[in-house]
Amino acid sequence: MTSIRHRGIKVIIDTTEVAELEIAGYQITDADLDLITKNLTQSTFSPRDRVVGPVRIRLLKGYDVMFLVGREGANVVITIGSIRPPDPNEPTEDALKRLGILATLRGASGI
Repeated sequence: MTSIRHRGIKVIIDTTEVAELEIAGYQITDADLDLITKNLTQSTFSPRDRVVGPVRIRLLKGYDVMFLVGREGANVVITIGSIRPPDPNEPTEDALKRLGILATLRGASGI
């Protein structure tokens, strides 16, 4: 008998309306989006992630993918709050810090 309470917890990906608009605006293909979500579900937490408060940023398929990780019942839910091309003149983590955590959470939750 093991001390693990739940085994095989499913990881689910959600997106906000903002992220959906960005996906359409940047014309991210379904194939690239599948690779992005596959990476997030297979490596929920990566040492490559840049972390600003509760927001994680991962460079995937040429885009900075900003996401939150949480629980919903017996599932882990990764919510993609925003996707943007990296900008060396304004790194994503600097933009998030400037906006503040409240604005970040508001945008990531779609409020």
